[in-house]
Amino acid sequence: MNNYKITACLLSDAEAQKDLAFIANVSKPESERIETLRHYPIDGAIEEHDTDVPCYIDMDADGVYLLEKI
Repeated sequence: MNNYKITACLLSDAEAQKDLAFIANVSKPESERIETLRHYPIDGAIEEHDTDVPCYIDMDADGVYLLEKI
């Protein structure tokens, strides 16, 4: 288990649909998806996840989140 901090968040709303669709498209390069999501920074919560990657994108019904290993 590693600690990850939510560093960016893009909520599912009408204004962000283009970026949301791009980030949700897993056939696009992950690095480009991450960079797009970085345009929506937040100082979010710290969570534990069972992975060891430096950062990853998490999606749910509300939007997408960038989590970075701390």
